Amino acid sequence: MYLAEKLITVMKHNIKVLAVLMFISIAYGCKKEKEPTPEPGQSKTPMCRVKTVRDDDRQPFRSVTYEYDANGKITKSIKQDGSYTRYEYSGDQLILKEYTQLDQPIKSSAEITRYVNTQGYIVKVISKLSQFVSDTVYYTYSSDGFLIQEIWRGQSSSSTKSTTIIYTVENGNTVTIKGVSEKFNGTRDSTVSSFTFLSVENKAGLYQYLSGDNNPMSRFYGRPNKNLINTHTNKYDNKTEVSQYNYDMKDGLPSYSYLSLPGNPDYFKTKYEFECK
Repeated sequence: MYLAEKLITVMKHNIKVLAVLMFISIAYGCKKEKEPTPEPGQSKTPMCRVKTVRDDDRQPFRSVTYEYDANGKITKSIKQDGSYTRYEYSGDQLILKEYTQLDQPIKSSAEITRYVNTQGYIVKVISKLSQFVSDTVYYTYSSDGFLIQEIWRGQSSSSTKSTTIIYTVENGNTVTIKGVSEKFNGTRDSTVSSFTFLSVENKAGLYQYLSGDNNPMSRFYGRPNKNLINTHTNKYDNKTEVSQYNYDMKDGLPSYSYLSLPGNPDYFKTKYEFECK
């Protein structure tokens, strides 16, 4: 699956996918309530939830629109071209079915099985790439639902034997992500990301990293951060890179986010639309 591939790529120094998953939050608004453990695919605060996310820095635009059931679970995500994914919940498994804009099923190149815990978060993903090649990713969560460890093992990489990523959570925010890859030749690659946060709360329960809000799967890997991210520092190969986040707020919610990368005059611009009840 895409996640196993990203875990390997992280160790090859691609800043755009280091955080892989999903942790950078956005938002300000909506009346504060007691913070329940979210249902599978549900934002942390049910009063406001994301409806549409669009990357405004891309041509053509890339976007995703969400549909929910009465309990707040994601049931469907629709891309800008009209293709879509349905999410089915069956016992301890999350089943994804993809379709074209003409409602024709899209067959995956890999046989992927996703197992979830009682909180609805994915705890194991098995990607069978062929009869003899498969990858497995294991996920561990804290008692209050934050992702704290991720381990990849598989046969799809010719150089990497395993990858372990440790997430450190403080005051409801993931402040560091440390990854180590074990190579077949006995060497290691390591990468460290750290984050600072604003005092603004993430009351809409968004997950954002670069253009990562367009990936609905991020909602199945633990709770979102409590606060809005301020900076992201990435360290690898004796290099340090710092990225800055800025936001436009409208009616107490983020209408746009802007991510500036070091040495790059451009930025990643993401537009958000919400439904609040």
